[in-house]
Amino acid sequence: MPKVSDEHVAERREHILRAATTCFARSGIHRATVDDICAEAGISKGAIYGYIKSKDDVVAALQVEAVQADAALVRRTTRQTDSARGLEETLRAAFGALNDPAATEGLRVEVMLATESLLSQRLADAQTLDLELWTDALELVVKDLRRTASHLAGQDPRSVALALTAAIQGAAKMKAAMPELDTASIAGALAWLRTARALTPAS
Repeated sequence: MPKVSDEHVAERREHILRAATTCFARSGIHRATVDDICAEAGISKGAIYGYIKSKDDVVAALQVEAVQADAALVRRTTRQTDSARGLEETLRAAFGALNDPAATEGLRVEVMLATESLLSQRLADAQTLDLELWTDALELVVKDLRRTASHLAGQDPRSVALALTAAIQGAAKMKAAMPELDTASIAGALAWLRTARALTPAS
C-alpha cells in the first residue's frame, strides 16, 4: 500500500478544519457533530478519523490556528521603524482584518472558542497565549512611543497595552454579533482618543 505523503495528510486535515469551521459557525460547537463535518467535507466517517482523533481534536486545532493567525498579524504590523506608525498600523490592521468577509465564519467560531475556554484548560491556555501575544507586542510599541509622545508620559505601557488588547478582543465579539459593523472605524476612534487632546477639558 503506497505511503500517504505528509503534504497530503496536511491538506486533508486543513480541508476538514475548514468544513468544521463552517459547521460550527452555522450550528455552534456543541450542536455540530462529526457526521455534520463529514458531510460538509465530503468524506466518510470512517475516513475522517485518519486525520483527526475526535471533535475535541478539531476544536483544539482551530484554537491553535486562531493563535497562529494573530501571531502572523502581529509580526506583520509591528515591523515598523517609527513607533507611532507602528502602533497605528497595528491597530488599523487588527481592526481592519475583522472586516474581511472571508474571515466571518472563523470570527464567529473564535468567539465560541473564547466561551469554551472557560470550561477547558487546554483552550484556556491557548486563549491566554493569544491575549499575551497581543499585549506583549503592543506593550513594546507603547514603550517605544512613550519616549516621544508627551500624552503617554506617566502611563504604564502594560496597562495601555492591556486596554488596546481588550478593545481588539471586544471588537471581534461585536463584529461576530453585528456583521455590518465597520470595525476599521474603531481604529480611527482610538487614534483620536490616544492623542489625549480629545479627553482634555476645554479651558
